Order: sequence, then structure tokens, then C-alpha cells
Amino acid sequence: MAEDYSKKNVLAISTGIDCAIVAKLSESVNNCWLYTPHGSSFPKIEDYAKGFGLANIEKVMKPYKYIGKADLIFFGDIGFGDMAEALRDDTPARLFREGHDVFGAGDLEELEENRFKARKIQEKIGINDPEDNPVQYTVEIPGVNKLEKYLNIPENLPCFVKPYIFRGTKETSHITNRRKAQTLIKKLRARLGPLSEWQKFTVEEGIKDSICEYGNDLFHNGTTWILPYLVSIENEAPYIAHWREDSPTSLQHTLDMLDPFFKRANYRGAFSTEELLMPDLIHSKLIDWTTRFLQPAGSGYSEWITNLTEVIFKVARGEDVTIETVAPFVGALPMNAEEASNDWLDIYVEDEYKKHFKPVYGCFADDQLWAVKGFSTAITAIAWGKSPKAVVNQLKDLVEHVDADDLEKETSKLDEILENIEMLEQKGIEF
Repeated sequence: MAEDYSKKNVLAISTGIDCAIVAKLSESVNNCWLYTPHGSSFPKIEDYAKGFGLANIEKVMKPYKYIGKADLIFFGDIGFGDMAEALRDDTPARLFREGHDVFGAGDLEELEENRFKARKIQEKIGINDPEDNPVQYTVEIPGVNKLEKYLNIPENLPCFVKPYIFRGTKETSHITNRRKAQTLIKKLRARLGPLSEWQKFTVEEGIKDSICEYGNDLFHNGTTWILPYLVSIENEAPYIAHWREDSPTSLQHTLDMLDPFFKRANYRGAFSTEELLMPDLIHSKLIDWTTRFLQPAGSGYSEWITNLTEVIFKVARGEDVTIETVAPFVGALPMNAEEASNDWLDIYVEDEYKKHFKPVYGCFADDQLWAVKGFSTAITAIAWGKSPKAVVNQLKDLVEHVDADDLEKETSKLDEILENIEMLEQKGIEF
């Protein structure tokens, strides 16, 4: 007999970027309390507003008051790993007499925050063969001064510069020449200010001759990967994926190597990889791993998985579950509006298409959907169908059914994904 979740209570602790998933969860439980951090000397209403008014979400300001009432504590983003470990039912870090069912990466969120440490773990657990497919050369550099010296050496370019934790201050930079290096150093000194020499950077060599970037998006329950899972291509933000029971050879190898590591770490949450397929079609370079729901495309889980509440509860408990999918292929098209970076943005979606549009940082007030000010990605269109082409065509149609001031409706990146899928299949790799 299927479990009844209608009497369950959920406490979601989040940055708000997963508000579409929390909203869907709220529709099938008794209470769904959402806390987004707003505490500061001068609190801003937009920090509190994320998720406000969506579905049956109840926003709360004091999350610890709800811990004892919650059947599940949900962490859909990183930044709260130590709290997840302290709450989880069977962790040595548990602070409470009675543990809780907790969904989230816990301490392994560090794999995303500290890329250098992640590369060392990648080597240790054998994802990369040191002879046939070595890990890309990676160094950790403390401070902007030493980073400048490193980038001034021509042999070190091209490379990728990734910050430790603080992506919002400066995202990953692809440095291909001295001019770009000088520009980056100026920006970092200006943005980091007196902490310029405190900030650490992971610097990786550029990878040549790769064929395609693809990856997996899936769940681990502390014992194994949950099936089926997504094989995906994300082209900047636009995204197309296929629900599968296995992956192409190079992606499956990564999952097979990660599985015992995640089991030892008792990882229970969402996870994604980004990998570059190499010319031999057997190996790939793991370039990033995401210890949370991929975003903004991940908001699509709210419709792509028809038993999402069951999946979240059972993953949190370490139980097996089969994902029930709405269609074999899915896709997402995040849409930007510069207006949303600076002000509240009202978004108008035609009624019959509402389930196909998901907020990123969103709220609902005065009978109106809003993008909370402060982030340029305002809304995400999601689709599903029987083929990648059908999903792309649906996404292109959907952009005509949403309106907002300054909303960009660029779809060309989706066509590039279709070209990549065709190229893979010509080489004998099923997407």
C-alpha cells in the first residue's frame, strides 16, 4: 500500500532557489514550512520573500521551533551541510536526542564548495585512470597576488579559475589570454577588497579536444543510485535530458566509482555531474559535481517526477524507491530579465500553461507571480515528451505564453543541444 503523506510535516531550510520543488512538496503534505535566511543588521524583505505564497508553503522565521514537529527536514541547496548532519537520524554529529529524516548532501556539500578537495577525492577513488585518462592538472592558489603571478605565466593558459565557496562574488572564469587574466585580477581585487589575500582559488588546466559536455542528474539514498536517472546536456542554462536505467560508458563509470564513496558517506540527496567526453568515446573528464538539485533546470523535477514526494521521503530515510516519470525526455529553458536583477518583476503566464513555468527565486502575492528582485533569471519553462526534438519544439512554443518586462526568449541554445545529441548518436552513443 502506498504511503499517505497527507499527514506529514516538512521543514524546508533553503536559499529559496529550490522554491518550485518545495512548492510541489507542499501540495501533498500536511504542513510545509520554509525558512530562507534573512538575518542581518539590516534585513531585506526579498530574502524572506523567496517562496512566499507559492502553493501551500508557510514561510517561517524561526526554523528551530519547527524541528520537533517535522517528519522530514529538507535541504534542497548547499550551505547548510553541518545542520543536516546535526539533524540526521544516524550521524555521529547528531545534536538531538531523536534524529530526523533528512534530505540533503550534508558534509559532502564540500565537494561543490571546495573544487580542489573534490579533485583529490576524484583521484583517490579511481574515477580517472592515471595513464589513459588522468585528472586535469589542478592547483589551489591562496590569494589574488599569487593568482596573478600564476596567470602571468603563458604556459598556464588556458585555464579555469574557480573560487572557494563565494561564487556570487565572482563566478568561474575561463582565462584564455593575458588580457582576460588582467581583467579578472582587477575585478577580484575590487570585489574581494581587504579579503583579497584570504580568498582561495582552484585553478584547472583547460581540456582540449573534448567532443561534448554531458552529465547525470540523479538521487542517492545512502545505499545506491535511485532509478531511473537523467542523462543530460546543459548548454549554459538550456537543458535537455533522458530518463534512463543506465548511462553511456564514460558517465556510468563515474557513477560506479562514486557509488561506494557515497554509500560510506551516507549521502542522501540530489546530485549532478558535468563531464567532457573525450575522443576515444570511453573516457570523460569530470569537470564539476553538484551536491544539490541542479538549477535552474532542476525546478522541472516538480513536474517530471510524478511521485516526487515519495522519492524525497524515501531517499531521506535511506529506502529504495522507483522514480515515476511523466515522459521519457524532459527539458528546461530558463529565461532572463535584467529588470529582475534590480526590481521585483511581475510575470504573466497564461492559465492553461502554468504548470510549465517555474519560478527561480519566486513568490506569489496580490494574485500575481513575482520574481524576487536580485537575480536575473526570472522564470524557467519546462517541457516533456517522447523525443528531444518534441521537447525542444514544446519549449519554443511555451515562450509565447509568458510575458514580463524585458524577458529574454532566446531559444538557439536548444538547437545546439539537438546538434550535440545527433553527433553523439552518429558516433554510436545513445543519448
